[in-house]
Amino acid sequence: MLLAGALFGLATLTRAVLLLFPLGLAIHLLIVYRGRAWKMIAALLVAYALVISTWTIYNLARWNRFVIAGEGLPAFLYIGAAGWADPFEVDQQLNETLGEEASNDMGERQGDYLEAANMQISADPLGYVRHRFEELASAYLQPHGTTYFSGESLREVISQWLREDRSLAGIGRIFNSDQFFPKLILYLFHYGVLITGVIGAWRLRRQWRLTLPLLGFIAYVTLVHLLLLALPRYIFPTMLCWIVLGTSGLTRNVLARVES
Repeated sequence: MLLAGALFGLATLTRAVLLLFPLGLAIHLLIVYRGRAWKMIAALLVAYALVISTWTIYNLARWNRFVIAGEGLPAFLYIGAAGWADPFEVDQQLNETLGEEASNDMGERQGDYLEAANMQISADPLGYVRHRFEELASAYLQPHGTTYFSGESLREVISQWLREDRSLAGIGRIFNSDQFFPKLILYLFHYGVLITGVIGAWRLRRQWRLTLPLLGFIAYVTLVHLLLLALPRYIFPTMLCWIVLGTSGLTRNVLARVES
């Protein structure tokens, strides 16, 4: 538990979005071990807090700012509401939303992001909700690795064919699109993992005490990025959990057949 807490602390210092997940693990320990869980929970959370505190202590000593894990939450909330293009356009849009130039002070700028996010959301709440679900779905449907390939998007090429073409010649154009086969392999792996992961989670539903941390991590990341900016690389860590669920479900099925 001490080692797990320390490793989660290092992970959180890398990606602050994980900040609250160990609390979910503590609840899971309490559900599984009941009264015997308190020592494990204490070891997990104390080690986690000690590692996280190193960044807080450094910021207090060096910059006289109180920071827990990271300061980017308001910015990601605003970008999730306004959309992402590039840093320069985000800054320009932030100034336009506020009606004045945002502060260069890091602490005050966080307040500017919150104010701008509130203005964006309150201007069109339904549009904000629709945008968040569409962006999250897009992040899940787009394999992370394909974003590094240059040229046109394979998904856009196929979508265009379905909307406008649907001819055999159009299929040939799809095969001849930029980096088609490497992207195809990534798409097959990505969707194969998601499909087998869902099947595995269903088959292992009676072993929920084992699968709950995996499903909890998937749910946690999904809900966080439903509120904040969602990109394929932010969703990508959940693939590890989907892989474990998928292989465990398939292995369980194979073992059952062998035993029968």
